[in-house]
Amino acid sequence: MRRFNEGKACDAVVRYIERREGQSRTNPRSPELDGHDGPVEFACSIGSQLYAFEHTGIEPFAGHIKGDVDARKLFGPIQERFDGKLSAAESYQLLVPVGAAEGLKPSAVPLIQERLINWISASAEFCPIAALGRYATPALNTTIDGVPFPISLHRSEAMGPMRGRFSVGHLVQGDMEQLRRERIGRAYKNKLGKLSVWKESHNARTVLILEENDIQLTNAQRIADAVVEIERIELKKPDEIFLVSTCLDDVWWVTPIRCGNRSYYDFNEPGERFAEFSPLSLEPVTPR
Repeated sequence: MRRFNEGKACDAVVRYIERREGQSRTNPRSPELDGHDGPVEFACSIGSQLYAFEHTGIEPFAGHIKGDVDARKLFGPIQERFDGKLSAAESYQLLVPVGAAEGLKPSAVPLIQERLINWISASAEFCPIAALGRYATPALNTTIDGVPFPISLHRSEAMGPMRGRFSVGHLVQGDMEQLRRERIGRAYKNKLGKLSVWKESHNARTVLILEENDIQLTNAQRIADAVVEIERIELKKPDEIFLVSTCLDDVWWVTPIRCGNRSYYDFNEPGERFAEFSPLSLEPVTPR
């Protein structure tokens, strides 16, 4: 199971802001450990401005991380088998239903993996190439003998670090984006109280950090759209909201979702969206 990375995610956002402001952090501290009445995870000054940072991990829907354990046991070896070994110019994605791995007997897993690997090996080069972010064929339109769930394989244009990657995507029944808004909305509300203390009592610039580690169902645009809907009815808001994407082991991305009055769609300069950080270079500024 992938875990969230509170300390390093906070450090990544602080570095992003340091780069933006051309100033370094001073007086770093952990109000949560200090017993502060606004126990945010991290606080520091950048230049003359005091900042308060609060982190939360987000799931696309309830139970996703727990269900991901069985899915990784089934699909992890398949992803490893093909990741970086098919076309270097495009990306591939195997779509399966959410819960496809639930209830499978351990003895059945090797045969399912073998049949899926054989089918992907025979089918990959014949997949049509779709435009970036689109599918060229219907989802879940193929059945294979011995595989107890429908699948589909998709090949599409890719850019940056996603070129040559192979991933497994899980399709959810129901309104996926409504489920996402509900999950993010609960996390958002849970963090507002602590941040508000720093805003009202210390004149701090407050920063909410959302971390996601799901390469299958989540991307920055979907998070940004969900936050827009959530903030339509919120009176108290953090000054800034960032997304830290930690789904890959070798590179993480920091993306501003909203900074003041600027939204995700306003950040178009090089390095503003998807700023890359090596997790090995980051410091855990909190104990978690």
